[in-house]
Amino acid sequence: MLTLFLALSCHGPAAVSDSATPSEATTGDGVFLQGCPVAGQATARVLQDTAEQPWGPDALAAPGDVLLLNDHAAFVIQSPEDPRTYYHYGGIPIDAFAIDPTVDGCEQASPEALGELGFIVGRLALGAFTDSSLHMFRGDNMEIVNDGSDGNPAVVDVHGTDDRFWLVEETLIRTVYQDGGRKVLDDLFGLDITARYTLAPDGSTLQIDLLLDGQPSTDGFQVGAISFPSDTTPAHAWSAGTISVGGFGLVTDVPFVEAGLDQGSTAIAMPGSNMARTVIAGVTILIDSNQALVPLQVSDGQADTSFLLSVGPTDPASASAALEDLLPDPSPGLDTAWHDISGSVLDPTGDPVAGAEVDVWSPDIAGDWHVMSQFYTDQAGLFTGRSLAVQGQWRAQASGEGRDAGDSVELNPDAVWNLSLSVGSHGQVQVAAVDQDGSAMPVRAELERDDGLVLVGFPTPQDPTLPTPPGHYTATLSRGYEYQPATVELTVPDDGTATISATLDHVVDTTGWVSFDSHVHAGPSADSTELPIDRMR
Repeated sequence: MLTLFLALSCHGPAAVSDSATPSEATTGDGVFLQGCPVAGQATARVLQDTAEQPWGPDALAAPGDVLLLNDHAAFVIQSPEDPRTYYHYGGIPIDAFAIDPTVDGCEQASPEALGELGFIVGRLALGAFTDSSLHMFRGDNMEIVNDGSDGNPAVVDVHGTDDRFWLVEETLIRTVYQDGGRKVLDDLFGLDITARYTLAPDGSTLQIDLLLDGQPSTDGFQVGAISFPSDTTPAHAWSAGTISVGGFGLVTDVPFVEAGLDQGSTAIAMPGSNMARTVIAGVTILIDSNQALVPLQVSDGQADTSFLLSVGPTDPASASAALEDLLPDPSPGLDTAWHDISGSVLDPTGDPVAGAEVDVWSPDIAGDWHVMSQFYTDQAGLFTGRSLAVQGQWRAQASGEGRDAGDSVELNPDAVWNLSLSVGSHGQVQVAAVDQDGSAMPVRAELERDDGLVLVGFPTPQDPTLPTPPGHYTATLSRGYEYQPATVELTVPDDGTATISATLDHVVDTTGWVSFDSHVHAGPSADSTELPIDRMR
C-alpha cells in the first residue's frame, strides 16, 4: 500500500543551537554501539558501522545515516548520499522503534517495522486531479544542528528541493492519454526545502517540520508525506464521515493513523489540522480538509507543515497514546476525550487468551462504528492503555487467531473499566499436500465455512498449520495452473485439530520451460495484500 499524507499550516521555524560533541555513555549492541540513551537527554549522531543496524524485518539503517534517540524511542534518517529505499531519494525516516526502559534503555522494545516515510510538495487540483503536479522531496545534504548534549532537543536538518515523483506523474500522464488527452511532465518548482527532525529529551514522538522557501507563487503549494508501510504492520484510521470535494470522496476528521500488531507500533498525526483521507490513482491521501482549497503560500519567509511520528513498545494503542499531549484537538468540532481502558480476554472455558486483539470502536456522525484503537493481550490475557473516545461512545470487541470474535461490549467513558471480554474456542488445520509422486509441497489453501467465513493460507511442509475457528469447512488446495486443485470437506473441533491430506496431480508438463511473472506487486503496493514471503511460496 502507498499512503500519502498532506496537511497545511503556517508558522516560523523553531530556533536551534549549534552542534556539540556527543556525550559519553554506556554502550550496547546494534544502534547502541556508540552509546546507550542517557535519561533526560536526546542524542543525534552519525552511524559509523554496519553493525549499528537495529533488528527487525524492515531495518534499513546503514553507515552515514543519522540516529536520533532518547531513552524512549529511536529514529533513523537516511543519508541523502546513499538512497537505497523504495522512495527515490534520501533524507527521510527509514527506521523507528521504542526503547525498552526495563534494561536501562539500551535495548529495543520491539522489532523495527516502520517501512519508509517520505515527503511530497505539489499543487493538487481537487476539481480535476489529473491536472495536479506532485513532486517528491529530494534531500541533498544533512546536518546535525544540535546533538542534544546541552540538554535541549536533538535537531537534524536535511536540505534539498523538489524532484520527480515518477509513480504519480506517470500515472497521471497515462490516465489523461487513456481519456484521449495529452499531458506532459510539468516543470520542477525549484523550491528550497528543509526537513527538520526534532526529538525532545523525553517522549517517544519525532516532530517533523517541512520548511518551504523560494520564489513566491500565486498558485500556492500543498506539502505532505508518503508512507510506504511495512508488510508486517497493518494500518487503520478512524474517521467521522464522508464528504465530496471536487468529485472525490473524503473520509473526514481523522485524528491519527495507527499501524502495528502486538510487538511494536507507529502512529502518524498532523497537529493543527483537520485530517481527511481519500484514495486517488491507487494512492491513499490525507489532507487538511479545512485548508484543502487554500494552498500554502511561499512568501514572506518560510512556510511550515508539521507531522508527528510516534512509536509504541507494544500494540497500536501504545503508539497513538504517545500523541495525547501533542494533539489537543485531534478531530476539530467533535467531542473527543482520552480514557484509560483495561481488562482481560477469556475463552469459553474461562481461561485467559494471550495475544488476543481488542478493537475499540467509536461511531461516526452517521452512527456507523469504526475502529479507533487496537490493544493486544499479554501472556496472562490482560490488556491496558489509553484510547480516544468520540462523542462519549465506545465499544470493545475481542478476537483471536483461530477463534471466532466475541460479542461487542458498550462502554461508558465516565466509568472505570476492567473489562472481561470473550472469544470463541480455538481450532487449527494441518495440511499435508503431495504431488502424484508423493512429494510434499506448499499449496494455497482456501477454506470456506458453512456460514460464509472464508480463510486463505499458504501452508508448507515445514509450516503446515493454519489457525482456523471451529466449524464445518470446504477446503480447496491449489498450486498454480500446472496442478489440478483438490477439494476436501472437514470439520474443525472446538480446541482441536483437523487434518487435510490431498494429492494435487501435475497436469501441465513444463519440462524444458521456465515460468515467470514480470509484473508481481509486493505487499507495499496499493493493489496487493500478499506478503513477499507468500509471493515467493
